[in-house]
Amino acid sequence: MQILFIAGQNDEERLRYKDFVSRWLTAFDNYVPELKIHVYPDDNFDPDDIEVVLIWKHPYGLLNKFKNLKAIQVMAAGVDHALADKELPNVPIARIIDPDMAKDLAQYAAAYVLKIIKRIDHWQQKQKEHRWTKQPPFNFSHLTIGIMGLGAMG
Repeated sequence: MQILFIAGQNDEERLRYKDFVSRWLTAFDNYVPELKIHVYPDDNFDPDDIEVVLIWKHPYGLLNKFKNLKAIQVMAAGVDHALADKELPNVPIARIIDPDMAKDLAQYAAAYVLKIIKRIDHWQQKQKEHRWTKQPPFNFSHLTIGIMGLGAMG
């Protein structure tokens, strides 16, 4: 089985995701050292040999070049960027489900809600201006906050 890792829609993004790809390749190598993963566009590979692609923000239309493609693994929790490719081949698409990632994202969402409710940006600006005027308290104990979602993170 030949695997190809594609991260980034252009050279600028590929450079930005270089460390991301490197960490994944190291992780794969630690668990399955015999597995050969090519990296797009750096490695020399035959597109007809590629059966699985690992993607993160791939160039749209590129995946159709792999005539023997059997699966797409999105290297993130969401698949929105993959589904935005109008020329996506008709093969199974998998995503990553990571309990730690789900916890991190839940904490991020909670922190952002608190940032808005507690008007952190407003108070940071007042601090820069050295203006300590008393404002009404911003307590959210009387509010109900709903969180909606589907899947592992929802």
